[in-house]
Amino acid sequence: MLLRVGACVRTNYNTGPYVVKKLTGPCTCVEYHDHINGRERPSKPHFHMVVRLIEGRRDSYDHYLNGYTLDGHSVWGNDCLTDASQYELF
Repeated sequence: MLLRVGACVRTNYNTGPYVVKKLTGPCTCVEYHDHINGRERPSKPHFHMVVRLIEGRRDSYDHYLNGYTLDGHSVWGNDCLTDASQYELF
C-alpha cells in the first residue's frame, strides 16, 4: 500500500514531492470529464487526497490528487504515483 496519511509521493508527470495530509474514500464517483459530458457512469473504487509540497518547498497550500487506488494507480487513465520518500534523502 503506497497511499496513506503521511506518505511522500510524486506523480508520473513530475509534480511533487507531496505529503499526503488527508485521504478519503473509497468511492466510485464519476470521472470529471465523464461528468461534464453527461456520462454518469460510476468509476472503479478509488481515493481522493489532499496533499502539500514537502516542507520548505515552493508553496504551502493544498493540492489535490484524485482517482487513485491505494497502490498509486489512477482509475481514470495511465497516471501513477511513486514513493518519493527515498528521493528526498539526497
